[in-house]
Amino acid sequence: MKNQWVMGTYLPTSLEQEASRWCLDNNIYIYPILKHSGKWFIQINISGKKNKSPDSYGKNEIWRKISEYYKYYYEKYSKKQAVQT
Repeated sequence: MKNQWVMGTYLPTSLEQEASRWCLDNNIYIYPILKHSGKWFIQINISGKKNKSPDSYGKNEIWRKISEYYKYYYEKYSKKQAVQT
């Protein structure tokens, strides 16, 4: 039987959900990568360019941190895109 790790839960705010949808529609993908039992890195893939977080996160913080990253990229890039259109 494979080891299974509980990744906790997090209910994103409506703004975080909007940010996540916008990022996915604009080729920004943020997801967990297992470091070792109970700890995860965060992988950020922007149009094929990947970066991994230097810090790892536990089950009670991984989804919150991913939501924070989605919100950060949404706020950084969506305004620039709106100005260009």
